[in-house]
Amino acid sequence: MKIDLVIKLDIPEATIKNRLKYRAMKEGRADDNDETINNRLQFYYNHTLPILDYYKKTNKNIVDIYGDRDLNEVFNDICQQIDKLL
Repeated sequence: MKIDLVIKLDIPEATIKNRLKYRAMKEGRADDNDETINNRLQFYYNHTLPILDYYKKTNKNIVDIYGDRDLNEVFNDICQQIDKLL
């Protein structure tokens, strides 16, 4: 499989935790508790970040987008990056 673009959303860990806790409260998701959130973040740090480092070393097109902003701003930035490939 050829990968043309990798988009990495940069979001502070505190914001991620707050969003997931809000989702748990709003949607009644029992799996969005502190332990599960911390496990997901550890998985990301241990398994996903090393893959991103590999792609950076192999000169893949990796774009960092700051995700702690208005949803529409983030969406527009993502669309702009995809449009560059089309």
